[in-house]
Amino acid sequence: MNLYDAIFMRKSVRNYKMEQLSDALLAQILNFSSHISVISDTCKVSFEIISTYQNCGHVGHYSVKAPYYFVLITDKDDTSAVNAGYIMEQVSLYMYTKELGSCFVGLHNLKKEFKLSDTQTAYVLAFGKAIGTPYRDSSKSKRAAIEEIAVFKEKGNENMERLLEAARLAPSGYNSQPWRFVVSKNRIHLFCKKEQVKFLKRYSLYPYDVGIALGNLMVAGEELWLNLAVKTNEAIAEKKFKNNVYMLTVLVDSQQLELEL
Repeated sequence: MNLYDAIFMRKSVRNYKMEQLSDALLAQILNFSSHISVISDTCKVSFEIISTYQNCGHVGHYSVKAPYYFVLITDKDDTSAVNAGYIMEQVSLYMYTKELGSCFVGLHNLKKEFKLSDTQTAYVLAFGKAIGTPYRDSSKSKRAAIEEIAVFKEKGNENMERLLEAARLAPSGYNSQPWRFVVSKNRIHLFCKKEQVKFLKRYSLYPYDVGIALGNLMVAGEELWLNLAVKTNEAIAEKKFKNNVYMLTVLVDSQQLELEL
């Protein structure tokens, strides 16, 4: 199983065996995380793994009970939040390739534990060996259909729907699925529904959720050997929309990458 396969098989796991994982496996997770590229050079991140399998503790005041928590520390701004979601989704998918389950448990006040500055925040992913299977068929996922979340302004290349299919399966806070897509030729413009922004802003989750969907989309692009780039379309960013907030644009190269030998 690779990351792309995991998109269609993962489910959020909330019940774990309180068992220790090998140091080698934890090192692999941290090593994988350190090699994920950021979507902006201004985004600075660091990673920690908290072990609680011995005392069955929690991280934060409403976390899922798990033997381990993967923590991403970054700055407090929307770009960093999108980047955090983008990275954390790929880390989550990697865990599933290692037969582990995970669950996004959101934004946490870990200022004392990690000596965070006032401009920093921490995102947390619970993980470990699942009680039962960590997998399910994607048809059982409660997600909106592509036609409900995407508008095709012009006919895109043949892989556009495959990219959006991966993005729509992303997990989100309260399963709110705030993302909306506008496809124009070789561009996918990513928006967030305003009503969801109002709801999720209380929890600083909506740019994070957008990043999670972007993570799936980018993983799919790599699987399909497409050259994807994340940009901001300034002309669109300056516009005001009645129902949506513009977030970012993904440029899709119409020609597949050549395999370097």
